[in-house]
Amino acid sequence: MTLKNDSFGVCRVIYKPGELHLQSTTFICEDTGLERVRYTGGKTIAEYMTEKAGKGLEVMPYETAALMIDAAQVARHCKPWREITEKDWWGNLEVLPPEKWRTVRGVEIFRMSEYTAGNITGHFARIGKRYFSANRDTRTEYNDIAAEIAALVNERGAV
Repeated sequence: MTLKNDSFGVCRVIYKPGELHLQSTTFICEDTGLERVRYTGGKTIAEYMTEKAGKGLEVMPYETAALMIDAAQVARHCKPWREITEKDWWGNLEVLPPEKWRTVRGVEIFRMSEYTAGNITGHFARIGKRYFSANRDTRTEYNDIAAEIAALVNERGAV
């Protein structure tokens, strides 16, 4: 997705790498043709960046910032799988309708329908009488999740 400034050209964004949000967006001023920063009273990018010097902000295409935000969300929210109780498994299964409930390579997996941030949500896996939980990006293939769980079980002992 590209941010457009009506018919005046492609907008860019101001973003601090590692953050989970944009600082601002830009637009092309119809009268002057200059690229300005939204909600700043008409400051140019140069004026804004001078004012915010030392804060680690960068001007970039939206698509670049979106990829960086996705990576920051994964880094912040996706941690190693942890073993949970059967009660925790059922509590999470029954609290909301599960999303994408499947059994893959002997591992039963579902994810929460309420997301933590962006494409990140709680995933739950069961193999035999062992139960696991972790936040994962919803674009993670279930075959990969099943492999992670199988490796954990092999590492920690029998089911």
